[in-house]
Amino acid sequence: MFRSITNVWLSVSIAMLAFLFSSPTHAQYFHGGLLLGANGSQITGDNMLGFNKGGLLMGVFVEHRSIRQERLSLRMEMNYTQKGSRKVLDPYVNVPGIWNLYRADYLEVPIMADFLVYKKWGATGGLALGFNVYENYIDRYGTEDKNFNLAKKTESSLLIGIFYEFSEKFRFFLRYQSSLYNFSIADNTPFWQLWGNRHPGYIHVVASAGIRYYFKPR
Repeated sequence: MFRSITNVWLSVSIAMLAFLFSSPTHAQYFHGGLLLGANGSQITGDNMLGFNKGGLLMGVFVEHRSIRQERLSLRMEMNYTQKGSRKVLDPYVNVPGIWNLYRADYLEVPIMADFLVYKKWGATGGLALGFNVYENYIDRYGTEDKNFNLAKKTESSLLIGIFYEFSEKFRFFLRYQSSLYNFSIADNTPFWQLWGNRHPGYIHVVASAGIRYYFKPR
């Protein structure tokens, strides 16, 4: 399963870059590049607060910048991102929680919009569809279960953030990402969603920081 999804992800990524450079007309409006960053994540619903689970964020993107509206650009990304939850083990504090560590890796396709607000500062937002490709679980007693199955095959997320344009080839970004609904197959843990409705399940919450590199000046 992991291999087939990875192959699709790589094929689409290559197709995106091939389309970008397929003709001078496309190259005039589209810009491509790479992104690399780090995640801090937690899960709403597992009773462990804090962005304690670290992870990687890396991928490729194709961005369209409108000639009529130079402040606005639209972007499609293909990312590998690591989420989950980790308990900070402290012998002096009894921290509640149902596990010590839960890892969940995804291949995600965000569709993002950037808007330049002031000089080199801007705001970004969009939606992402993710495909779960790996899970790992260590329970409260330190026992690892590599066959643990919690996440659904797909997850939809909301992303918002800010960016700073260092140069025509580099942008620094900060993002906040949240599942739009229960990402898990579990249905017995309550949480409060962003809009205040009470539903059972788990929500991935991720804070990310990283750099976008453009192959050519924007």
